[in-house]
Amino acid sequence: PVTQALLPYRVPLMIEKPLGANLQQARALVAAVEAAGVPVMVSLNRRFDPGLRLALHWIGERGPIRQVHGVMRRCRRLEPTFLWDTGIHLLDALHFVAGPLSLISQHAPAGPGACWCTAHLAGERGLAATVEIAPACGREEEHLSLTGDGWSVDAWTGSPHPWRVRAFHDGRCVLDAAAGDEADYLRCGSYAETASFIDALLQGHARFSPTPAEALPASELTALLQEGEHASVPPGTATLPSSPARP
Repeated sequence: PVTQALLPYRVPLMIEKPLGANLQQARALVAAVEAAGVPVMVSLNRRFDPGLRLALHWIGERGPIRQVHGVMRRCRRLEPTFLWDTGIHLLDALHFVAGPLSLISQHAPAGPGACWCTAHLAGERGLAATVEIAPACGREEEHLSLTGDGWSVDAWTGSPHPWRVRAFHDGRCVLDAAAGDEADYLRCGSYAETASFIDALLQGHARFSPTPAEALPASELTALLQEGEHASVPPGTATLPSSPARP
């Protein structure tokens, strides 16, 4: 509601995730921003995470990503909206590195609180992805594993721990880098994210990213997982609930 109230003033905005309290609000916000034509950037700092950026730089032209595996583990996160409020970070990171993803199947294992989830996803050109979210497993970790032809990269993001990247090529570890003694806001990408927003402001014509429209696919996937549906759906099809996600 605050974002929509500010749009008539045509002030460029950086807004927090999620895009609303539910999927209906998220879609309404995207429509309002696009209708207003106001530059709006969504704070999804994993896209600017130093470790993840280093991993993507190393992958470079080595070939297409074949498989992606994302993990988010937390301690005592029992809130019923954990996926929508926090899990969105991992799911957006997966979209950022692997492109658009469709839900194939999901399962919600029993665990403390809600929002435990294992999901299988499909991307373009045969890409396969899996997601594991365990919000009350007694361990703090965010980890993405990316694999391709002859290579594999593991990237631990800088939230909630220091980032680290290990890359393997033809059986050898060719890259092992980790965060140094740096401030939390540097190691998690928040500083780079804010710098990107300010640079876009200063340049005037630069593109703000991610926009609400770019953040929406991960929000739609998060809403599906939050719903906890177990039915399998074919890849590449619309897999969104007809009603808003439960808050």
